[in-house]
Amino acid sequence: MKIRQGFVSNSSSCSFLIYGIYIEESKMIEQFKKNQLKKASPGERAKTLLLNKDEDLEDLDGYDFLNTIMKGVKGFSWDTLGDCDWFVGKSWDLVDDNETGKQFKESVEKTLKDLFGDDIKCSTHNEAWRDS
Repeated sequence: MKIRQGFVSNSSSCSFLIYGIYIEESKMIEQFKKNQLKKASPGERAKTLLLNKDEDLEDLDGYDFLNTIMKGVKGFSWDTLGDCDWFVGKSWDLVDDNETGKQFKESVEKTLKDLFGDDIKCSTHNEAWRDS
């Protein structure tokens, strides 16, 4: 018979560790729109502005906005702590066996800069919380 002598708790806990950005919701939408317009050709820019396609994004909350723009972007996740600030990135457990940490970081940064512009700063974010 085995007897557990370590700490036992009835509470549940949750945590995550990602490499990416921590960004305010309104800034996230603003930077995305600004970056996408900057990348578009003059004709595409005029067409986008005339059709007001970007205004639809402002009607979305942060979660739906990220679901919309991250569709098809493999491996990325996002979370909020209940306010208007978002963690957007890729979990460290998704580093490929043949990939260095530097390659992983560069890949994440390229994807996020393609979406939000070169002004973003990536770093490792970890959060943990417990329900008791």
